[in-house]
Amino acid sequence: VDFYQKLLRADTSATYCEFLFRAFDNISRDGFIQFDEFLLAIYMHSNASSAREKLEWLFNAYDRDGDGSIDYEELNNIVHALFILHGIDR
Repeated sequence: VDFYQKLLRADTSATYCEFLFRAFDNISRDGFIQFDEFLLAIYMHSNASSAREKLEWLFNAYDRDGDGSIDYEELNNIVHALFILHGIDR
């Protein structure tokens, strides 16, 4: 989270950085980024992964409760984080 806060605008980064952390903590969902989660995130952000793999990773990151669908609350959290990142008033 601290790393991403240094990359992004300080006044809008906290919520988005938390969202990114949760996306990276996608396998164990234990509040820590394990080495395999880190490698998966690096791979997904590289040109080596396919568009389908990227979409599946994003879907799993957005589907926080793991029920196989993105409900209104999960979608609302995604949109809110993106609005904050881009400085858009909710």
